[in-house]
Amino acid sequence: MIVFPSYGKLLLTLFVIIRYQRIYGSSTFFTAIPTLFITYIVFVYILNAPIGFNLSLNVSFILGAVFTVILAVMFFVKARNNRDNQIATDVDVTIDKAA
Repeated sequence: MIVFPSYGKLLLTLFVIIRYQRIYGSSTFFTAIPTLFITYIVFVYILNAPIGFNLSLNVSFILGAVFTVILAVMFFVKARNNRDNQIATDVDVTIDKAA
């Protein structure tokens, strides 16, 4: 099993999309499923690979699921708190040319 470096970019992009959807009240179901699946695959690879923790595959499957659930819970709780506290997500980045 080969995990390409682009998986990291893909995961980051999917988590940003989910966060944006959560803050603005959109449904995250169809985005969360592939995000959590890819997160699980990456955790299992890191735990099982010789360049990672070199654990057995069965232990990697279990720990990968545990870590994925923990990460998902932390992520969705933080997104809910940001939405409830109305954390600003849109920042005005216009440049004042008069200054």
